[in-house]
Amino acid sequence: MRIMVFIVFTSVMQLQVHSQTFMTLFGDPLDRTIANGMYQHYDSSVYVSANALDPQNHNAILLTKFDQLGNELWSNKLPSTESEVCNDMAYLNGYLYFFGEKDTANMKTAFIKKTDLLGNEVWSKRMVNGTRSSGFRGGSSWGSNGVVAIGFINDTVNNNNNSYAVNLDEQGNVIWEHELAISNNNNGQELEVEGSNVYLVCDRQKPNFAYSMVIQSLDNSGAVNWTDTVITPYNSGSQNAFYNNGELFVVGESSTASSIQFDPILIKYNALSGQRLSLNYLNLTPNSEAAFDAIPLDDTRLITCGYGYNVLTGGSDMMLIVADTSGAVLQTRFYGNNEFDLATDAMGSFRGGSFFCGEIRQGGRKYGALLYFDEFGFNSIPEMVLNEVYVESISDGTIQFNTTFDGRYELYKLNGSLVAQGQVENDHIELQRKDLPRQIYVLKLLGASRRAISQKIILD
Repeated sequence: MRIMVFIVFTSVMQLQVHSQTFMTLFGDPLDRTIANGMYQHYDSSVYVSANALDPQNHNAILLTKFDQLGNELWSNKLPSTESEVCNDMAYLNGYLYFFGEKDTANMKTAFIKKTDLLGNEVWSKRMVNGTRSSGFRGGSSWGSNGVVAIGFINDTVNNNNNSYAVNLDEQGNVIWEHELAISNNNNGQELEVEGSNVYLVCDRQKPNFAYSMVIQSLDNSGAVNWTDTVITPYNSGSQNAFYNNGELFVVGESSTASSIQFDPILIKYNALSGQRLSLNYLNLTPNSEAAFDAIPLDDTRLITCGYGYNVLTGGSDMMLIVADTSGAVLQTRFYGNNEFDLATDAMGSFRGGSFFCGEIRQGGRKYGALLYFDEFGFNSIPEMVLNEVYVESISDGTIQFNTTFDGRYELYKLNGSLVAQGQVENDHIELQRKDLPRQIYVLKLLGASRRAISQKIILD
């Protein structure tokens, strides 16, 4: 096991002020930029993928790097001889992976591109050749299983789309492919990986041409664990999912009996068995709202991002919803510019709080947007000195820290959920290794005589 302790920098430059929040716009507005994927590196920098037009007016992948305060460090358009639409991005073992579709000869073709952290191409793989149109909508790293992507592929028989998932190793070799076929269109939207399982989030067209949802679990060989078809009385669509404590949460949008407009929808499953535990609408206004992604805040709350009707501006803005896991809305926040603005992706931040990305429109032009929202107040913690906390010993059973801090400690996951807490006793903290899966944590120290401090800890 390797443990690295980093300083957490917590001062915030507020580019657009809203409590403990900032938003940065990027990209040339003439290039119609829309952000769609994020990754935060161990050095706390944030990489954002986006679609933008190149000088030949073709779609191109725009990769932009920010520091954790939202300051743009650099931005590169990835070269390609073909039009490339990027819909998602993932990181694995020092490399970035982009998932999307090429648009050539009036046909869309699914592709995955691997680059280094500067955007230099390592390999690019076109997944389907011949006469079958295809594209990827989402993707993820999967540890030792490589990367996995989801989207659609034309069946060439009924001229319908089937959901299409593929698992590749880090060299671009196909491990398995999976198609989910029905009599009507079926499009894969996103996926979530957890352990040896991957959860596919798909849309399914009903005979009346309205849409419902199909959620499916596969193991790491591509075999189906379970499938659930969610048929709502009205038009609905799935968008994304996250796993938390044995449960799978799916978000999207659906119209209801009271309105032909969309409302965000939240579906909860037992992730192992596929049992549907609940289905709730996050009803807000008579106007349309949708959830495009969601992440957990803790074991009882989540935050979604998408778009929604802002009664203050009279338009649709980037919307964040904090809700409990039963679907009760606790608060909403809007960000935008009085035009149709949208958040597409959500990610927990190393220093607590959450990042969101999407698009902001101004005067009919599109900017990429990176939004930071901090509910937990970690950015009010002053910058700390190195070696305030250091590792004393590691064993299979415990992890022990020494610290000169006299007070309490709290250990958080990056999504803000509390993992452990207690009192610092005799300059000593002891944590049970079995309670700490391999991931990144924030150790927060609090005392009556000193200001709170915090350090990021990577358990590997």
